[in-house]
Amino acid sequence: MFKNIGFNKLKSSVIISYAILIFVICLSIGFSAFSNQLNIKDIIASVRVNADIRITSVNLSEAYNDAYSTSLDYNKTNINGTTILPNEDSYIDYVVNIVNLGKVEMGIKEITLNNDNLDYELIDYNLGDKLCVIEEETTKCTLGIEKQIIVRLKWKNGSYDSSNTENNFVLDFNFQNYQKVYIEDTAAQNITDCPSEVINSDDLTFRYTGEKFDIRIYMGSKRINDYTFENGLVTIKNVTDPVYIKYISYNIENGSFEIPTISSSYSYVSSMRVLSWNTTSISDEIEIGRIYNNKSEHLNLSPSNSVDSTLPDGNQLAEINANEQASLFQNISVTSGEAYDWSLYHRGREGQEVMALIIGNQQENEPKKVNTSSDDQFITMSKWLFEDQNIYYNVPTKIMKYKIYTPTFDSSGGFSGDTSDLFSYEYDSVHTEEWDVWIISSNSLKWFNYSDTYIPNSNNITFALCSVLTDKQTTTKGNLIDKVSFSINGNEKIVNGSFEDTDTKEAGYVYFNAENSKNPDVGIGWSTTAYDKKVEVGNFEIGKNNYSIAKDMLNPYIYVINGNNFIELNATETGTVYQNFLTQKDKTNEWSFAHRGREGIDYMAMIIGPSQSLNPSKQTASTKDQFMKMIDWIKDNIDIKDYNLDFESEATGCSDKITIYTAKFSSLGSFEVDDANAISLTQDDIHTEKWNVWVIGSNNDDWYNYGFNDENLSYDNTYINNDERKETIIAFTNYSTWGQRNNGRSPAETGNLLDYVNWR
Repeated sequence: MFKNIGFNKLKSSVIISYAILIFVICLSIGFSAFSNQLNIKDIIASVRVNADIRITSVNLSEAYNDAYSTSLDYNKTNINGTTILPNEDSYIDYVVNIVNLGKVEMGIKEITLNNDNLDYELIDYNLGDKLCVIEEETTKCTLGIEKQIIVRLKWKNGSYDSSNTENNFVLDFNFQNYQKVYIEDTAAQNITDCPSEVINSDDLTFRYTGEKFDIRIYMGSKRINDYTFENGLVTIKNVTDPVYIKYISYNIENGSFEIPTISSSYSYVSSMRVLSWNTTSISDEIEIGRIYNNKSEHLNLSPSNSVDSTLPDGNQLAEINANEQASLFQNISVTSGEAYDWSLYHRGREGQEVMALIIGNQQENEPKKVNTSSDDQFITMSKWLFEDQNIYYNVPTKIMKYKIYTPTFDSSGGFSGDTSDLFSYEYDSVHTEEWDVWIISSNSLKWFNYSDTYIPNSNNITFALCSVLTDKQTTTKGNLIDKVSFSINGNEKIVNGSFEDTDTKEAGYVYFNAENSKNPDVGIGWSTTAYDKKVEVGNFEIGKNNYSIAKDMLNPYIYVINGNNFIELNATETGTVYQNFLTQKDKTNEWSFAHRGREGIDYMAMIIGPSQSLNPSKQTASTKDQFMKMIDWIKDNIDIKDYNLDFESEATGCSDKITIYTAKFSSLGSFEVDDANAISLTQDDIHTEKWNVWVIGSNNDDWYNYGFNDENLSYDNTYINNDERKETIIAFTNYSTWGQRNNGRSPAETGNLLDYVNWR
């Protein structure tokens, strides 16, 4: 007990001693601080605090007609004093010295004068100009430059009062930085009188001379709509961030994820900064990737491994999954009933990965998630579809299209009504919202391009991208996206290029009737010259053995490029499959398609040229149409080896472009002149019709992409319509089949499988 008491007393003494010591220290510090504060005040009284930009002096320059100043002073942003102006034309000039110590270029947006009797005039400076000087023939605007401007103080018109010539004044200078103005190249063609920058908080004006006002304007990352457009003059009020002016060539904005620019190989960026894109992520972040210092977190790049270091467009990409599974989307204004083309580049990050593109009517309630582990409406749709269709995804590249219907979106990230009955393949009173869904699968070896057509049934749609499966089954990685576009096609589009808009009725193959008409509104969308008017459509899932596609069940190339359907070029007889569609004069177009031999190497020809007043045709089942006659003429008059395809040695690939000229088409497979004189290598008064021809050979071990989807593209796959006509015809016809060469079969029996025909 006594020991404890002694210890407590000692403890108390120590505490008291420490307390006294702390009190003394604090008192000393307080006095020192007080003393320093006084010293600082003294300094302020004699030396002005530096700023990035400020007025550093003001002096009288000139006094006219008995004018004089009784006082004059200044501070950081104003000059002030008292002036005497005895006569109506009296004035005083003041020299104002301005220093910019910062790294940002500055100017004077405006000067305000607090005296209603006086007015000012700038003698050698215009409001809004940069404050710069020339030193050693170099213009400098920052880092300590000194700029003198002259301000003239005078009577305001009608304010002269001879009985009161003394006026106090304050002139306030509003210094501002500048905002850059960026104009997309396509938009610049119709824009004039637009400055490259504008002083902050000022208005921006320029002239737009296009046929219609079709530009979008962004200030920073936010699209603005409150600008005016009158008599060709665009005015944007109060510019406070960089301005981006874009021409509407497509409705998806920032499709290559270039805004904002990130300064590392990847960054989680707030959706507010990612131009035009939204996310359902709870964190509201979008992951942007970049090839930075030859490194990429997404493409397995390093200074020692620079494989596949290019992106489809620009320097940046997006990963659909950021720090959680979510969807990226844009709401777009469109024209109901008009056809639109979409295109995107997709790549797995670490292996085979699957995403979904979903397009449908914009909902009253935005898509959302309730927490990080929940699904938004788009993810819910894709998961249901994936499971319901039992989709096999482990193929090199594949795209599958579905049309589904759902109830409307509710405000909690789900759907309205009965949650047990959310999805249907048919429209009804419950499932009122129509969605086109494309399931897309790609590996990580390279970028793959996918495209298709969408026709909206309203004027406002949502364009959404969501991750379905990743190679590592993680929600924080997977599904790389770049170069997303969505554009009105103006009918410049192949109809039913993947032959999916045909009901094969659960058969391995079906013969469809295709009338010799231009762009049939019903049926398969293609025409044929076959005398019996039949086109053969195959279904991969059911008919793979019918077409010798499935050699064994482990063959990794048992798939169709797009969907499940394809065609065999000849049905019950030799003929040509073709389609007419609109093109524009002098516009460069590109084509692509997938081709496969049936039993070995099959050769076909693709022919593109002007639509004819009389459609191609055959007189009988055993005769030839005009395209088949072109091929016979090429075989007799042209060595295909000169066009980089060695047919005789059974090489595969696509030939260079062959150009021939013919007379106009007549009836029953003929020309307006006799067949012997109908075709030529040169154009003249008889041979007026220009045709581009490509010969293509493919083996039967895989589907081969040609045109803009060919990763080894070495030939010219372009077509240009050089005259005023509006229609172009694309035709596919047999050149030679494996069975024809090796078994003596008629080419009408087997050969030349075709899929995924595209035009852009």
